[in-house]
Amino acid sequence: MATTRIKPTIEITPSTETPPAVVANCIATISRGVRELRAGRLNDRAIVTLVHEACGVARRDIKAVINALESLEATYLKKRPT
Repeated sequence: MATTRIKPTIEITPSTETPPAVVANCIATISRGVRELRAGRLNDRAIVTLVHEACGVARRDIKAVINALESLEATYLKKRPT
């Protein structure tokens, strides 16, 4: 009896990397959204309380995350030359 060897098939999928411009736009959008949230009718204390009650995370951690989200644009994106 003859045996037949079957070679495994390798699938090559195209890269799904996100272009840097899309990432930069998302970072800027997140930062602007948090700034708008903070500029709205609810103060920081109310926002932190709502998030704390919804998920039980410590208030200081919530404050740290909100501050970090707002500063993403300044931290990771270069300003465009004018």
